[in-house]
Amino acid sequence: MTVVSPQHDVLTQLQPVLEVTRRWLIAYAILLARPMAILSINPVFTRVELSNLLKGVIATGLVFPMWPVLVDALQHQNPSTLSLLLIMIKEALIGTAIGLPLGLPFWGLLAVGDVVDQQRGATQGRLTDPAGFGDMSVTGTLLLLCGIMILVSGGRLDVIADTLYTSWGVWRPLEMLPMPGHQAAALALHLLDQLEGVALSLAMPLILVMLLSDAAMLLIARIAPQLRIDDLSMGVRNLVFFIFMPLYAGFLLIYGARNESHIDQSLRILAPVMGPSATGRAVQ
Repeated sequence: MTVVSPQHDVLTQLQPVLEVTRRWLIAYAILLARPMAILSINPVFTRVELSNLLKGVIATGLVFPMWPVLVDALQHQNPSTLSLLLIMIKEALIGTAIGLPLGLPFWGLLAVGDVVDQQRGATQGRLTDPAGFGDMSVTGTLLLLCGIMILVSGGRLDVIADTLYTSWGVWRPLEMLPMPGHQAAALALHLLDQLEGVALSLAMPLILVMLLSDAAMLLIARIAPQLRIDDLSMGVRNLVFFIFMPLYAGFLLIYGARNESHIDQSLRILAPVMGPSATGRAVQ
């Protein structure tokens, strides 16, 4: 007669529990990759210096509705270790692709700050970017914080969650993506072109005011040649900047209202390049 040790008997009884726990942990790891990539690249979350722990907590809250669904799907599929690694890399790439159009309006505000600071001669004052992408201009940081305030005060943070949940229906977590279309390079150039267009259009009011101040200084130089205009022009441009900056808030409100629809259509921007997965639905 075979004698079964008590330890083996306990492991046999715990085997179903361990299997269920394994499925839940695998589902959590797969789902966490996409929102973490979005949060890691979006300036809304990187500029306020959220730690990786807080980002993980936010991402965990976002994946809760999908967690039981994926656990149920794992009961019918048992991907290998290599397949799980490829799936998580794919999820991180999808999250990065979604985060690019979501963060474009805020990167536009940073570009506006670079253009304006270049015009007023304040390029030496730079702030460290918490995301580690480089330094940031003072004006760009101010405009970015204003943009984040407009987004939060308008209650539009739910757009990020809606985009994430919709993307799970388009690109299923356990399915691989089709190859990106030939329009990927064109889309990247279009996003860069849009970023530059936003920077120039938003910076133009302040630049025109500072150019008018330069023209006024030239007239003063003709009237009073003894004045050193080259020393005074930078100070005058900065004075004009600080006077007209409160009035510039109206342009930010118009910009925020116009780009709200752009954030809502992030998945439509990616649709021509990234087709849906095998059982995913098309972007509406």
